[in-house]
Formats: sequence, C-alpha cells, structure tokens
Amino acid sequence: MTTCSRHPENKASLQCRLCSDACCDECTMRLGLCSRCWYKALVVVVVVMVIVSYTAWYALL
Repeated sequence: MTTCSRHPENKASLQCRLCSDACCDECTMRLGLCSRCWYKALVVVVVVMVIVSYTAWYALL
C-alpha cells in the first residue's frame, strides 16, 4: 500500500501525471495532477495567455 507524499496517514489513490508523486483524494486535482502541479500548470497557462494577448495586440497596431 502506497501512502500520499503530503499526507502519510492517507492511502494514495493515484500518481501525479507530471511529478509522479503518490496523491490521496485530498491532494488530487483535475486531470490527474497533484495540487502543486495543478497550480504550476495554471501559472504557465496564465503566462502564455498574457504573452499571446500582448503579441496579438501589438501585431494589430
């Protein structure tokens, strides 16, 4: 039985798709990511959206 990497008292329900850490139900977010990787992915998406919007805005001027 594997345990959660953040909550050792909980049984792991899956492994994160990015970092391969064992995650319990409390740590698991959408798309099979742990909460740490989920927030990292959100930051990357926001940064990409900002870059694309600035590129589109200045390309139209």
